[in-house]
Amino acid sequence: MIHYVEQLARKDVIINSIRKHKKQLEMQVRQLQDANIMKLVEISVTLLRLLSILLCLVTLLNFYFILFILLSSWR
Repeated sequence: MIHYVEQLARKDVIINSIRKHKKQLEMQVRQLQDANIMKLVEISVTLLRLLSILLCLVTLLNFYFILFILLSSWR
């Protein structure tokens, strides 16, 4: 009987240890997910800035192309 009680107590200690470790792992997963989300936001902002610059350059290039065509036909 004492042996059985000791085994139950040992089992409870192991279960509590595993639960604690599981909670720590879940917290680490959440932290990594949050870090990944923040990194994705940073990448998205950078991408939007680069696309904005590209749009400006394409617009400027189109303007100079049209100007070139008009000046070429004016001669």
